[in-house]
Amino acid sequence: MALESVAATRSSDRIPPHNLEAEESVLGSMILSHQATAEVQDIVSCDDFYKESHRIIYRALTELYALGATTDHVILAEELKKRGQLEASGDRAYLLTLTDTTPNPHNAKHYASIVRDMALRRNLIDIGYDITGMGFQVGDEFDNLYDGAEQSLYNLGKRMRREGLTHIKNPLLNSFNRMSEAKDKGSPITGVPTGFYDLDRITSGLQPSNLVIVGGRTSMGKTSLALNIAHHAAVREGIGVLIFSLEMNKTDIAERLLLSEARVDSSKYRTGNVDDKEMDRIVNAAGILNQAPIFIDDMGDVKLLEMRSIARKLMSTEKNVGLIIVDYIQLLYSDKRSESRAQEVSRIARDLKVMAMDLEVPVIAASQLRRPPPTTTRKDPSLEDLKESGGIEQNADVVILIYRPEMDDPKNMDVKGIAEINLAKHRNGRTARFKLYWMGSYSKFENPAEEDLLQD
Repeated sequence: MALESVAATRSSDRIPPHNLEAEESVLGSMILSHQATAEVQDIVSCDDFYKESHRIIYRALTELYALGATTDHVILAEELKKRGQLEASGDRAYLLTLTDTTPNPHNAKHYASIVRDMALRRNLIDIGYDITGMGFQVGDEFDNLYDGAEQSLYNLGKRMRREGLTHIKNPLLNSFNRMSEAKDKGSPITGVPTGFYDLDRITSGLQPSNLVIVGGRTSMGKTSLALNIAHHAAVREGIGVLIFSLEMNKTDIAERLLLSEARVDSSKYRTGNVDDKEMDRIVNAAGILNQAPIFIDDMGDVKLLEMRSIARKLMSTEKNVGLIIVDYIQLLYSDKRSESRAQEVSRIARDLKVMAMDLEVPVIAASQLRRPPPTTTRKDPSLEDLKESGGIEQNADVVILIYRPEMDDPKNMDVKGIAEINLAKHRNGRTARFKLYWMGSYSKFENPAEEDLLQD
């Protein structure tokens, strides 16, 4: 049974929710008051009106308002006449009725809220019918149908909560409150702490709604750096972390986190060749991690819509989730077709940024970097090395590039264990370069000695 057939069977014996009196009061208020027009546009749109003639009138009023024109029922009638829509909108007498029957234009926002509520209910009914139709599409994969249904409901929920245009005083207050909280607790960190002193000092932590790209060539440690940040956030700060792994399975990730906490050589651990002291550290580390709010999804073929769905579900039950990690971006595929892989990766980066904004948490996405051409003398990476798409850099708020010189010069003892970190992009602050130490035996980056930290 096709979706169109299901739509055609929608019951006609039940009239969809609407309130024509509220619609008329909104329009009457807009005709009588410029202020009312400004207020209701933040609440309702043209499509929220049940009656077609009311949509025509609303559209004409908002367009006149945008032009700065004054309005009354005479001017409105002339405008509708020019458009050839006067008859479709009622007639001159009906426009006069709208103003005469409006109880109080000062209540325009309240009337608009009623209209919007009725529209949302009709939207919900339509989604219900559409979901029913999806159930009959036996040729499509169920996971895709389920994601589509959930996304429709999520979009409706977003519209229900949407604030629209807002005066600067509200976001300004949010910013001031964030600064005040940092001042009260005596810490410059306003976001998710990474545990890396220089990085935290420059960024004030990973900020809500930010997309953070951790880039590195193969075996440079991009996954390890992301997991180190996850470990610090969850274990040291009690912040919930959701990890989407498209390459490593859950056990391998848990093992990396365990060895990082226990500081035990991975080869010794895997062969069981650990002494009593190391075993004590492993048991203690396991106890700590058992209590940490870390959640792992290792479905390698997860789509972005699924990610958002999984994250929303987790955040509805675990209230302290404050960080999402995706490893890694080149293994993701978009839900939509693209002409090229570069366009697809750009769309993926944009979707990750939108996810961060929707969920109001930082999203860390690891990214593979291009190998340098053999002729180049410079080995450390730059933003131009982000693989497959410049859209990654464009959508990122923060880009962290990792380079370990020993990978190119293994005989040079002066660079052994040194990791050069390039904060190559920082949308809300300065960029910088600093050092970390790489403990390869248990895949952990560590802060340098105090004298090697960045100086202001």
